[in-house]
Amino acid sequence: MLVNFDNISDDSRLWVYGSKTKLTPEQKEYIFQKIGEYLKNWEYHKKPLTSAVTILKDHFIIVALDSLEYGVGGCSIDSLQKIIQELERELNISLLNRLNVFC
Repeated sequence: MLVNFDNISDDSRLWVYGSKTKLTPEQKEYIFQKIGEYLKNWEYHKKPLTSAVTILKDHFIIVALDSLEYGVGGCSIDSLQKIIQELERELNISLLNRLNVFC
């Protein structure tokens, strides 16, 4: 279940994906659409997960999960990573490069 980022629990689990290039308005719109569609149906053992997405500073995609409800497992996390990898390919950006350091 997708909720507004401002309404997600402060205790939520976060995934932060950084792009070394500034995301364009078109890229941000596509990212929100693609991740939003995924999060609407994100579940763990057939239980809907409460989640949210935002983009900060035109570089950072933040996915939040209220994991206090049901928790989350490897398959659910792996499926999110697959969406991020698809975004990398479709938009020709790098989001999973662990060698990038942001200050």
